[in-house]
Amino acid sequence: MKYELQTIPVWKAFEADAECALCFLEQESEQRNVTFFLGNSIMTPEIRVKLNERGFCRRHFHLLLAGEGKLGYSLALSTHLETIGKRLEKMERRIARAGRSTGKVVDSVVDELRSHESDCLMCERIRFNVLNFTYTVAKLFLDQTEFADALRASKGFCLSHLPGVLEMGAEVIPAKRQSEWNAMIFEIESRSIGQIRRHLEEFTWQFDYQTDKKTPPHARDAVQRAVERLAGYGSR
Repeated sequence: MKYELQTIPVWKAFEADAECALCFLEQESEQRNVTFFLGNSIMTPEIRVKLNERGFCRRHFHLLLAGEGKLGYSLALSTHLETIGKRLEKMERRIARAGRSTGKVVDSVVDELRSHESDCLMCERIRFNVLNFTYTVAKLFLDQTEFADALRASKGFCLSHLPGVLEMGAEVIPAKRQSEWNAMIFEIESRSIGQIRRHLEEFTWQFDYQTDKKTPPHARDAVQRAVERLAGYGSR
């Protein structure tokens, strides 16, 4: 797969000191895509054909509904519903032809319907962007000592994005630097997880009547950061 370097947004993410730099970038990518699909782009023939076929997942249908600019969205919804209507008619005929032995046919119809719930054209675009950002992280680690230092000092990545970081490292990092890369990534993760655990303990002090300790400001968002570390940005 051919990747694209996107250095400016990656540097921005690490300067923001996010719990996960790739979550920060994923969220920005999602916001840009909402703007994209609510703009004139949704009216281009190429995009309309793809949307007629795939539509959006549940999350992105609702994010677009909450956005501004409904003309293009309404037209896209109309033609997509037309496509869905024809697809449902075919499903009905398949089930009717099966007679009494409908089990396997119904299972295939259900699988087809459910496949549209959790993935869509916007999800695909966001995944591609995150892949490019992950590639940029690995390349900047190789090419810029300053970035390697920033990465080493960062909070690292959530457990949702960590597998992709390790896979990209195996693909991009030369063999002679693999051990350095992997050791650094796991050291960052261990440090960040340890810090969150300490902050979670400090967070609980405000509920403990047996202690005079008060929850410090840096621990007040510990629960949120723990969830972000474990589950990543909630776009899926």
